[in-house]
Amino acid sequence: MKICKLTTLAALCLLVAPALAWAQHVPGSPVPYGYRYNSDPQFRAQQEQMRQESERLKRQYENDRRAAEQRQFQAQQEQFRLQQQRERQAFELERERLRLQQQQRNQYYGGGYSNPTPSWNRWNQPQNGGYGNPSWGGYGNNQYQQAYNEGQQEGYQACWQAFRGGQQPTPTGHPAYLEGFQVGCQRASNEYTRRQQYGGGYGYGNSPRRDRDRTGEVIIGGILGIMREAIEMCRQNPIACQKN
Repeated sequence: MKICKLTTLAALCLLVAPALAWAQHVPGSPVPYGYRYNSDPQFRAQQEQMRQESERLKRQYENDRRAAEQRQFQAQQEQFRLQQQRERQAFELERERLRLQQQQRNQYYGGGYSNPTPSWNRWNQPQNGGYGNPSWGGYGNNQYQQAYNEGQQEGYQACWQAFRGGQQPTPTGHPAYLEGFQVGCQRASNEYTRRQQYGGGYGYGNSPRRDRDRTGEVIIGGILGIMREAIEMCRQNPIACQKN
Protein backbone atom coordinates (compact mmCIF):
# COMPACT_ATOMS: atom_id res chain seq x y z
CA MET A 1 0.00 0.00 0.00
CA LYS A 2 2.84 2.33 0.87
CA ILE A 3 4.63 1.49 -2.35
CA CYS A 4 1.53 2.30 -4.38
CA LYS A 5 1.25 5.69 -2.77
CA LEU A 6 4.88 6.51 -3.55
CA THR A 7 4.44 5.44 -7.16
CA THR A 8 1.31 7.55 -7.57
CA LEU A 9 3.09 10.55 -6.06
CA ALA A 10 6.05 10.20 -8.42
CA ALA A 11 3.77 10.02 -11.44
CA LEU A 12 1.95 13.15 -10.35
CA CYS A 13 5.26 14.96 -9.93
CA LEU A 14 6.33 14.04 -13.44
CA LEU A 15 3.09 15.32 -14.86
CA VAL A 16 2.78 18.48 -12.79
CA ALA A 17 6.46 19.60 -12.76
CA PRO A 18 6.57 21.02 -16.32
CA ALA A 19 3.32 22.89 -15.81
CA LEU A 20 4.57 24.33 -12.53
CA ALA A 21 7.84 25.36 -14.16
CA TRP A 22 5.99 27.13 -16.95
CA ALA A 23 3.60 28.81 -14.50
CA GLN A 24 6.39 29.93 -12.19
CA HIS A 25 8.79 31.44 -14.73
CA VAL A 26 9.00 35.23 -14.91
CA PRO A 27 7.29 36.68 -17.99
CA GLY A 28 9.88 37.62 -20.66
CA SER A 29 12.48 35.22 -19.29
CA PRO A 30 13.68 32.21 -21.36
CA VAL A 31 11.50 29.14 -21.18
CA PRO A 32 13.33 25.92 -20.17
CA TYR A 33 14.61 24.22 -23.37
CA GLY A 34 13.34 20.79 -22.57
CA TYR A 35 9.83 21.97 -21.84
CA ARG A 36 9.70 24.25 -24.88
CA TYR A 37 11.09 21.59 -27.28
CA ASN A 38 8.54 19.06 -26.05
CA SER A 39 5.56 21.39 -25.85
CA ASP A 40 6.14 23.86 -28.74
CA PRO A 41 5.90 22.27 -32.24
CA GLN A 42 6.99 25.50 -33.96
CA PHE A 43 10.12 25.71 -31.82
CA ARG A 44 10.84 22.05 -32.51
CA ALA A 45 10.48 22.65 -36.29
CA GLN A 46 12.90 25.60 -36.09
CA GLN A 47 15.43 23.44 -34.23
CA GLU A 48 15.13 20.72 -36.83
CA GLN A 49 15.60 23.27 -39.62
CA MET A 50 18.71 24.64 -37.92
CA ARG A 51 20.11 21.14 -37.56
CA GLN A 52 19.53 20.39 -41.22
CA GLU A 53 21.14 23.70 -42.22
CA SER A 54 24.14 22.89 -40.06
CA GLU A 55 24.48 19.49 -41.73
CA ARG A 56 24.19 21.11 -45.15
CA LEU A 57 26.92 23.65 -44.36
CA LYS A 58 29.13 20.88 -43.07
CA ARG A 59 28.67 18.87 -46.26
CA GLN A 60 29.30 21.98 -48.38
CA TYR A 61 32.52 22.67 -46.46
CA GLU A 62 33.74 19.12 -47.07
CA ASN A 63 32.83 19.34 -50.75
CA ASP A 64 34.64 22.68 -51.10
CA ARG A 65 37.69 21.28 -49.31
CA ARG A 66 37.83 18.24 -51.56
CA ALA A 67 37.33 20.43 -54.66
CA ALA A 68 40.20 22.71 -53.57
CA GLU A 69 42.47 19.71 -53.05
CA GLN A 70 41.49 18.39 -56.48
CA ARG A 71 42.25 21.75 -58.11
CA GLN A 72 45.61 21.91 -56.37
CA PHE A 73 46.45 18.39 -57.53
CA GLN A 74 45.44 19.22 -61.10
CA ALA A 75 47.56 22.38 -61.00
CA GLN A 76 50.56 20.34 -59.86
CA GLN A 77 49.91 17.82 -62.63
CA GLU A 78 49.72 20.62 -65.21
CA GLN A 79 52.94 22.14 -63.90
CA PHE A 80 54.64 18.76 -64.14
CA ARG A 81 53.31 18.30 -67.69
CA LEU A 82 54.61 21.72 -68.75
CA GLN A 83 57.99 20.95 -67.21
CA GLN A 84 58.16 17.69 -69.16
CA GLN A 85 57.13 19.51 -72.31
CA ARG A 86 59.88 22.12 -71.83
CA GLU A 87 62.46 19.40 -71.23
CA ARG A 88 61.29 17.51 -74.30
CA GLN A 89 61.48 20.67 -76.42
CA ALA A 90 64.97 21.38 -75.10
CA PHE A 91 65.96 17.81 -75.96
CA GLU A 92 64.54 18.14 -79.48
CA LEU A 93 66.36 21.45 -80.01
CA GLU A 94 69.63 19.96 -78.81
CA ARG A 95 69.16 16.92 -81.05
CA GLU A 96 68.41 19.19 -84.03
CA ARG A 97 71.48 21.28 -83.22
CA LEU A 98 73.66 18.18 -83.15
CA ARG A 99 72.08 16.95 -86.39
CA LEU A 100 72.83 20.24 -88.14
CA GLN A 101 76.33 20.22 -86.70
CA GLN A 102 76.89 16.70 -88.03
CA GLN A 103 75.41 17.68 -91.38
CA GLN A 104 77.74 20.67 -91.59
CA ARG A 105 80.67 18.45 -90.65
CA ASN A 106 79.68 15.96 -93.34
CA GLN A 107 79.42 18.73 -95.90
CA TYR A 108 82.87 19.93 -94.92
CA TYR A 109 84.60 16.56 -94.84
CA GLY A 110 82.49 15.06 -97.61
CA GLY A 111 81.91 11.97 -95.55
CA GLY A 112 85.56 11.00 -95.93
CA TYR A 113 86.58 11.52 -92.30
CA SER A 114 83.60 11.30 -89.98
CA ASN A 115 80.81 9.81 -92.09
CA PRO A 116 81.04 7.17 -94.82
CA THR A 117 78.34 8.91 -96.88
CA PRO A 118 79.78 11.64 -99.17
CA SER A 119 78.13 15.04 -98.89
CA TRP A 120 77.54 15.93 -102.52
CA ASN A 121 76.23 14.16 -105.60
CA ARG A 122 78.15 15.87 -108.34
CA TRP A 123 81.58 17.31 -108.89
CA ASN A 124 81.61 20.02 -111.49
CA GLN A 125 84.84 20.60 -113.33
CA PRO A 126 86.92 23.42 -111.76
CA GLN A 127 87.16 26.69 -113.57
CA ASN A 128 89.97 29.25 -114.01
CA GLY A 129 92.53 27.14 -115.78
CA GLY A 130 92.08 23.87 -113.96
CA TYR A 131 92.64 24.82 -110.32
CA GLY A 132 90.02 27.46 -109.73
CA ASN A 133 86.63 27.52 -108.06
CA PRO A 134 84.59 24.27 -108.22
CA SER A 135 80.85 24.10 -107.62
CA TRP A 136 79.27 21.84 -105.04
CA GLY A 137 76.04 19.88 -105.02
CA GLY A 138 73.98 17.89 -102.52
CA TYR A 139 74.40 14.23 -101.46
CA GLY A 140 75.67 11.28 -103.42
CA ASN A 141 78.29 8.53 -103.75
CA ASN A 142 82.03 8.33 -104.46
CA GLN A 143 82.40 12.04 -105.28
CA TYR A 144 84.82 12.86 -102.51
CA GLN A 145 87.47 10.56 -103.98
CA GLN A 146 86.85 11.95 -107.45
CA ALA A 147 87.37 15.51 -106.24
CA TYR A 148 90.49 14.45 -104.37
CA ASN A 149 91.90 12.70 -107.47
CA GLU A 150 91.25 15.71 -109.70
CA GLY A 151 92.95 17.94 -107.16
CA GLN A 152 95.96 15.63 -107.20
CA GLN A 153 96.28 15.69 -110.96
CA GLU A 154 95.80 19.42 -111.35
CA GLY A 155 98.06 20.16 -108.38
CA TYR A 156 100.87 18.13 -109.94
CA GLN A 157 100.52 19.83 -113.31
CA ALA A 158 100.13 23.36 -111.95
CA CYS A 159 103.03 23.13 -109.50
CA TRP A 160 105.29 21.44 -112.04
CA GLN A 161 104.68 24.32 -114.44
CA ALA A 162 105.37 26.78 -111.61
CA PHE A 163 108.68 25.08 -110.80
CA ARG A 164 109.64 25.45 -114.45
CA GLY A 165 109.04 29.19 -114.28
CA GLY A 166 105.32 29.39 -114.87
CA GLN A 167 102.70 31.25 -112.89
CA GLN A 168 102.36 30.25 -109.23
CA PRO A 169 98.91 28.66 -108.66
CA THR A 170 96.41 29.90 -106.07
CA PRO A 171 93.80 27.10 -105.85
CA THR A 172 90.49 27.51 -104.08
CA GLY A 173 87.57 25.19 -103.45
CA HIS A 174 86.41 22.39 -101.24
CA PRO A 175 88.94 20.75 -98.87
CA ALA A 176 88.74 17.49 -100.84
CA TYR A 177 90.03 19.27 -103.92
CA LEU A 178 92.56 21.35 -101.97
CA GLU A 179 94.03 18.37 -100.16
CA GLY A 180 94.37 16.46 -103.40
CA PHE A 181 95.96 19.54 -104.95
CA GLN A 182 98.44 19.74 -102.08
CA VAL A 183 99.39 16.06 -102.45
CA GLY A 184 99.86 16.50 -106.20
CA CYS A 185 101.95 19.60 -105.67
CA GLN A 186 104.13 17.79 -103.12
CA ARG A 187 104.60 14.96 -105.60
CA ALA A 188 105.69 17.47 -108.24
CA SER A 189 108.04 19.01 -105.68
CA ASN A 190 109.64 15.66 -104.94
CA GLU A 191 110.03 14.94 -108.65
CA TYR A 192 111.51 18.37 -109.28
CA THR A 193 114.00 17.95 -106.40
CA ARG A 194 115.02 14.52 -107.62
CA ARG A 195 115.64 15.80 -111.13
CA GLN A 196 117.67 18.70 -109.77
CA GLN A 197 119.84 16.39 -107.70
CA TYR A 198 120.38 13.67 -110.31
CA GLY A 199 120.31 15.70 -113.46
CA GLY A 200 118.02 15.70 -116.45
CA GLY A 201 115.92 18.45 -114.88
CA TYR A 202 114.38 21.62 -116.14
CA GLY A 203 116.79 24.29 -115.04
CA TYR A 204 116.57 28.06 -115.00
CA GLY A 205 118.81 28.94 -117.94
CA ASN A 206 122.51 29.16 -117.10
CA SER A 207 122.03 29.75 -113.36
CA PRO A 208 124.28 27.81 -111.00
CA ARG A 209 122.82 24.61 -109.61
CA ARG A 210 122.72 25.93 -106.02
CA ASP A 211 120.75 29.05 -107.00
CA ARG A 212 118.46 26.86 -109.06
CA ASP A 213 117.74 24.62 -106.06
CA ARG A 214 117.15 27.61 -103.78
CA THR A 215 114.72 29.14 -106.25
CA GLY A 216 112.83 25.87 -106.47
CA GLU A 217 112.66 25.61 -102.66
CA VAL A 218 111.21 29.13 -102.40
CA ILE A 219 108.53 28.36 -104.98
CA ILE A 220 107.66 25.04 -103.35
CA GLY A 221 107.51 26.56 -99.87
CA GLY A 222 105.24 29.35 -101.08
CA ILE A 223 102.83 27.00 -102.82
CA LEU A 224 102.63 24.58 -99.92
CA GLY A 225 102.13 27.49 -97.52
CA ILE A 226 99.21 28.74 -99.58
CA MET A 227 97.74 25.24 -99.58
CA ARG A 228 97.98 24.92 -95.80
CA GLU A 229 96.34 28.31 -95.28
CA ALA A 230 93.53 27.48 -97.70
CA ILE A 231 92.80 24.15 -96.02
CA GLU A 232 92.85 25.72 -92.55
CA MET A 233 90.47 28.46 -93.72
CA CYS A 234 88.06 25.86 -95.06
CA ARG A 235 88.19 23.90 -91.83
CA GLN A 236 87.34 26.97 -89.80
CA ASN A 237 84.56 28.17 -92.11
CA PRO A 238 83.36 25.34 -94.39
CA ILE A 239 80.25 27.18 -95.57
CA ALA A 240 82.22 30.17 -96.85
CA CYS A 241 84.69 27.77 -98.44
CA GLN A 242 81.89 26.03 -100.33
CA LYS A 243 80.60 29.37 -101.59
CA ASN A 244 84.07 30.14 -102.93
